[in-house]
Amino acid sequence: MDVKGALLIDVREPAEYHSMHIQGSELMPLTSFDGSKVPKDQKVILHCQRGRR
Repeated sequence: MDVKGALLIDVREPAEYHSMHIQGSELMPLTSFDGSKVPKDQKVILHCQRGRR
């Protein structure tokens, strides 16, 4: 997978993000996720702690 230039979005809750996160990731908790704020012209990678959200 080519991830160069992709936006990395962390969908965990703020406390989880602040305890540890991937440098350069952007916090957008799934509980308040607004897909309209995700760029349409950029590759996006969503991640959470275990892949179940």
